[in-house]
Amino acid sequence: MSGRTVSQHVLSCVLPTAYILCNKSVLTLHGFKFPSVFLSWQILVAITAIILVSRPVLSFHDFTSSLPESLLYVIVIYTGSRSLGVLSLPLFIGAEFLSLHCIETYILYQKTKLRSSLHVVTGVLCFILLCILGQDIPRLQLGFLIAHSAAYGTQWHISRTKTITLSRTVSCLVCGTVFLILYGTVSGEITRAAIFDYSHTHFKLSLLLSGILSAGVTLTDDKEKKEHVSRCVAARAALTLMVGFVFGFSGDAVQVLIGSFFVFILLLDCYFSRAVSDPATNAGGEEVVV
Repeated sequence: MSGRTVSQHVLSCVLPTAYILCNKSVLTLHGFKFPSVFLSWQILVAITAIILVSRPVLSFHDFTSSLPESLLYVIVIYTGSRSLGVLSLPLFIGAEFLSLHCIETYILYQKTKLRSSLHVVTGVLCFILLCILGQDIPRLQLGFLIAHSAAYGTQWHISRTKTITLSRTVSCLVCGTVFLILYGTVSGEITRAAIFDYSHTHFKLSLLLSGILSAGVTLTDDKEKKEHVSRCVAARAALTLMVGFVFGFSGDAVQVLIGSFFVFILLLDCYFSRAVSDPATNAGGEEVVV
């Protein structure tokens, strides 16, 4: 594996981890409860970065054809912000991972007929841990979490099965910003955000950093090779949880304990996912079933 490939994999894990933790800081520590405004700011920074770095050629067809994807994107990031601002990090990260894990397992069974008992076991264990972590959360937050996980998994599957050009990505982001601004205007979030106290230096730095990280995640997301997605997702989730422990974003002692076991499961899945995502071949060219 080349040094450039390694650096891409590192960035695909580190940037999303920093992005999620920064968002958690803004939404939880600073109490900024206006996700439509917060996400519009992040998307505008990401669009500016893409245009300055890559200068994509935009077309009207990209805007019109990306409307369904834009709506799905808005659902993902809005429900994610509503969940992340309230729920513990192990519950949030675990729900995202389980959604991707289930979709990937189903795809592998349909396409390659590969059977990996370990892959199934890790999914079942993740589901049990999520049930334990989420037994006391309000129904509204549970609804946001389920909606986020389902939309997140669907978006991930679409990104793997379709060729997404940079111009289409920008078009999707622009349309998503329009949707968020319209929602923020109708719901009154923009009006309430206008009177928020923005004087704290740490909050302003966190807000600025969240925009920069949003741009970095968007620019590096398409560089992640599809055959390594399973490993990157598991490694990213484990890294986010471990760093979250340090910053105190993992809830009470019981949730930290369950989250630690979650990390073990994720690392285990990450270690063995190569056998699932990239089936080895023997001398005769036949697949080796794990």
